[in-house]
Amino acid sequence: MNRSQVIATGFDPEGPFAGLLLPPRFRKLQSETRFKLRWTVTVAQYAALMREFVGPKRQRGIIQVAGGGTMLPAVASGNVSITAHSLTDQRFSAGTSDARIQWQNDGQLWAFRVVGSDFEYNGEWWTNEPETSIGNSYECRHISTGKTGTFSVEAAVANTWITITSGREWGVTRSVNGSKSCTATFEVGDDGAESADDSAVFTTTAVVDFL
Repeated sequence: MNRSQVIATGFDPEGPFAGLLLPPRFRKLQSETRFKLRWTVTVAQYAALMREFVGPKRQRGIIQVAGGGTMLPAVASGNVSITAHSLTDQRFSAGTSDARIQWQNDGQLWAFRVVGSDFEYNGEWWTNEPETSIGNSYECRHISTGKTGTFSVEAAVANTWITITSGREWGVTRSVNGSKSCTATFEVGDDGAESADDSAVFTTTAVVDFL
C-alpha cells in the first residue's frame, strides 16, 4: 500500500501554481477572507475537491494545504485561537508564589503555579492541539499598549515577536508578603509575518499572605 504526504503552503490564490494545486473552493475562500487555516485531507478528499484525480484506488496518504480562507469543518485541522484568562497563585505560608503562562511548541497553552495545580487551557493556542512542532510556524508576543505591571519572567520584552520553537513563558513571582500582578494583551500570528491571527488579555498574579 502506497503512503505519501504532500505539503503545499504560502500560495497566492491568484497565482499560476495555485490553479494547479489548490482546490477551487479553497482558492475562492482564501481570496475572499483574511483568516488563516491549515487543511489536512486524505488523497481521496483532495481528489474530490480538485475533481480531476485519477490514480490507484488503494492509494492512501495525506495532503496539507495552508493559507488564508474560511475553515471548512470537513477538512480543517486547526487554527490560532486564544481567549482572555486570569491566573492567580496564592500562598498562605512562607515561600514563593509563582503564576506563569506558557505557549508550547505543540500548540498547547498551559498555566503553571507553585502552590496551585498546573492545568491546560483546552483548545488553545492551536485549536487542534497537540500538533507536533506547529509552533515552528507561529510566533507570539505581548504588547505594551494597555499593559499594567511588569512580568518577573518574560520570553521576550513587550512588542517583540518570538517564534514558538519551545515553551515561551510569561509570569510573575512573589516571595514576600503582598502581591504582584501583570496584565497584558498577547498576540499569536504566522512566523515572520509580525501580525496577529488572534489576541487576548492575560492577567497573572502571585500572592503571599503569611502572617
